[in-house]
Amino acid sequence: MRLTCMVVVCLLMFTSNKSHGQHFDFGFEYGFSSYFGDLAPYSAIPSASTNAGSKGYYFGYGNRWGTLFLNYTTTEVSAFDMEGVDQGRRKRNLNFRSPILEYGITAEINLWGLMRNEYTRFRPVFITGANLFYFTPQAFYNNEWVDLQPLGTEGQGSSAYPNRKKYNLTQVSIPIGAGIKYDFTDHIWLGIGVKARWTFTDYLDDVSTTYVDAEVLSAQNGPLAAELAFRSDEIDPNVGYPAAGTNRGNPKENDWYMTTYISLGMRFKQNQKRKRYRRKRHSLKCPTF
Repeated sequence: MRLTCMVVVCLLMFTSNKSHGQHFDFGFEYGFSSYFGDLAPYSAIPSASTNAGSKGYYFGYGNRWGTLFLNYTTTEVSAFDMEGVDQGRRKRNLNFRSPILEYGITAEINLWGLMRNEYTRFRPVFITGANLFYFTPQAFYNNEWVDLQPLGTEGQGSSAYPNRKKYNLTQVSIPIGAGIKYDFTDHIWLGIGVKARWTFTDYLDDVSTTYVDAEVLSAQNGPLAAELAFRSDEIDPNVGYPAAGTNRGNPKENDWYMTTYISLGMRFKQNQKRKRYRRKRHSLKCPTF
């Protein structure tokens, strides 16, 4: 968090220095999303969403050292225990999807621009910043998607578990990423990149802690909450509901989401306009005789 603040402050200082050539950027990105959490098929590899694209729009202002963007991104993450390789996860049989709306400030640092006193067509960049995002975890049940947060599948919101509050659907994330950009012309660039989001929630997938008492959950949060909290019996009807306190997820690690994308944008450099204007103005001289 401190590193992000320092980077943003430095870029604001850079953009206030007219001697390094200011520019405006308008960009669009499209790609696919992935996620790391309690339902990822592999314990150390993010789960790629099967059909969710990622779209981003941004406006930036900066110089050869980097650009500070205002960005808006829509994406979705999802995972199914049945697609996992771990037998314990397959038997658990949980699933989710979570559409995400993201608003943020992104600092994109031009690594070569820090070393060379000029614009370069080829630019490796480091990405960080701060985002505010809204997510909605849902489970596929009876051929429809059901919102999970209002149900309190881990006892959130029930008087029997007062320490388990319903998690907030609006959260903060820190993007950490890298990319490569190339200027085809003075005004058109193409890029590729990847941005992982470090979040402060473990509930992108609605799974975090332990099972609670089935009867208490059904009585206080409703039968549907109990149905979606435990789904192993959908595979094997002989499997009984776990005892209260049995691990359902891993509360020690928060969830991450990530986008891998290709981007296209337009750049307008202020210093180029000024130089052209000065050349025209100096060329208007009175004829000599």
